Amino acid sequence: MAGIFWGPVIFGLPAYAGLQWEATTVQADGSSGQDRVTAKFRFKNTGGQEVTIASIRPSCGCTTAALPKTRFAVGEAGELTVLFTVGGRTGMQRKTIEVREVGEKATMVLTLEVSLPEPLKVVPLALEWKKGETPVTRDIEVSALSGVNLGEVESTLPLFETQTRKTCEGAWTISVRPKASDAPATALLRVHFGGGSSGAVVVPLRIR
Repeated sequence: MAGIFWGPVIFGLPAYAGLQWEATTVQADGSSGQDRVTAKFRFKNTGGQEVTIASIRPSCGCTTAALPKTRFAVGEAGELTVLFTVGGRTGMQRKTIEVREVGEKATMVLTLEVSLPEPLKVVPLALEWKKGETPVTRDIEVSALSGVNLGEVESTLPLFETQTRKTCEGAWTISVRPKASDAPATALLRVHFGGGSSGAVVVPLRIR
């Protein structure tokens, strides 16, 4: 079920031709697991003449935007409805919608920010060692949503050794150590997961 999230009412933003937008950025919380998120961008024609919307262009196919009409009289208010389809996306999503008025070359860029749950989180997002230093073990902390299980952990270079231990329900520690650090090296650590969702998180490993 799609949820409706309203952006903050912010008056005094710069007007674009005859239209003044209450907020040009709307933030939505997609953590409840809905398939679609709906947001509203409110505006008002504060100019001295009727405004006609020439085009509305979302940045990608996962986002649609619609108005009940395209002409707005002086003093008339309206709402642009934006629908974002979640699909398999995770994490913070930023989608833009370009709105152009008839007779104007420039466009107003609206931004929808949707925070989606991540099935698997890793911290930090990269590990690094200095060339020539004594190889030491560095840890990656992993946490998963309910129903998501940690799978295989693999490095693209055998130079990096890994060891995984479960710390509590839904949490693990991955210890990584290079066998040697006498030369620069770059690898990727793939942390696979399955269960309610499946995929992999990639963590860069570097010696430099």
